[in-house]
Amino acid sequence: MAIVNNLTTRYLISFGLLAVLIIGGLAWSEYQLATQERDSRVVNISGRQRMLSQKISKVVAELAAKPDAEMSARLTIELEDAIHLWERSQNALRFGDESLGITEGDSPAIGRMYENLNPVYERILNSGKTIVTLMKSDGVGSAEFSQAASEILSDENSFLTSMNNIVFAHDSEALARVTKSRIIVLFVDMSLLLFMIFLWFVAIRPALRKAEATDKAKTEFVSLASHQLRTPLTAISWYTEMILRGDMGKVLPEQRKYLEEIYGGDQRMIKLVNTLLDVSRLELGTFTVRPEPIQLKDVAESVLAELHPQIIVQKITLDKHYDSNLPVIPADPQLIRMIFQNLLSNAIKYASVNSKIRFDISIQGPNALIKVWNNGAEIPKEAQPKIFTKFFRDDLARQKDSDGNGLGLYIVKSIVENSGGKIWFESAENKGTTFYVTLPLDGMKKSPKVDPPPAGKEVLHK
Repeated sequence: MAIVNNLTTRYLISFGLLAVLIIGGLAWSEYQLATQERDSRVVNISGRQRMLSQKISKVVAELAAKPDAEMSARLTIELEDAIHLWERSQNALRFGDESLGITEGDSPAIGRMYENLNPVYERILNSGKTIVTLMKSDGVGSAEFSQAASEILSDENSFLTSMNNIVFAHDSEALARVTKSRIIVLFVDMSLLLFMIFLWFVAIRPALRKAEATDKAKTEFVSLASHQLRTPLTAISWYTEMILRGDMGKVLPEQRKYLEEIYGGDQRMIKLVNTLLDVSRLELGTFTVRPEPIQLKDVAESVLAELHPQIIVQKITLDKHYDSNLPVIPADPQLIRMIFQNLLSNAIKYASVNSKIRFDISIQGPNALIKVWNNGAEIPKEAQPKIFTKFFRDDLARQKDSDGNGLGLYIVKSIVENSGGKIWFESAENKGTTFYVTLPLDGMKKSPKVDPPPAGKEVLHK
């Protein structure tokens, strides 16, 4: 019992049984198809026996009418061929013939029908062969010919009646097998369905729940660790600022150099911790949305002012455009700011020196459409499907920004989609890269439950 309760063991046992059911079902289907093909051949050949019997009788009657020599020769060939096919078909039906696709296996009832029919069949067969022999020796007018022809013609109705019964019996048994097969297939299908339901509850759902619980535990751990890390990092930042300001006495140039290194490293750590907190809140569904009336243009201008020094350093020409009728919308200014910061800072970071960036905010139906374009290197095709995934950074990103963490676009995508919007991009060689974001003009919805910010400097930010 302890072994069966083990999730991995249950998983393996369940899928092993599923594989057995599927393989068994496929084998049964193949067997049924082969059986139905055989039944079809048997019924077809049984029907052909009746036609051959009628043809034999017809040719014998025509020969008895004493046609000319040319006609007699042709009818004799037809009779000989018909008798040959008739004999082979009858033997195949009674004893099997692999070349005709018929194996032995008629039911006892049909076997007895063939036994009852056999004397009639033998008489017609022998008489037919006698007539062929006589025709080849020009004995068409002999008493032996007349007797053989009479036996064939008199036995024809008896043979046809018996063969009809055999055909109907074959057809009836084939239909019974098909009906039985349908019932078995239905039973197998229902068994597979029930087993899949059983498999879901016994193996798949517990595995998914375990994976979700593990993922949630990891996210909660990251959130807790980030909270715990932020306090000492903030303290380091405050004390370093105090020393750099000279609150603790004069700072020597050599000391200032190292203190500034400490302060810069600490700020990068604080930024990373805040980003990890943002990610954990997004994944746990606890990040807060505090909408207020804002103008997208105002938030964008604030972010651009913050990024202006970088634009100057890289000698970038900024081409911006805002629709004149952009409305005020209810949205969280910090979340909107994060969207703009990530998209614009990435555009600046990956743009070429002395290049151009275009930034547009326009109205498109019920949405605001944000476009950010830069003419830097294209995003490699193999990297494009992973751009919005957590921690993903391609080679170009690592070269341009070694301190990045690959979380910015993941966070932006989560914010945009949780706000009812969409984000996508287009990137091609010699055409640059354009990111598009749509945000509904009716704004963001307030979080149903707002968790209070932790002590210290709070807010989702990049």
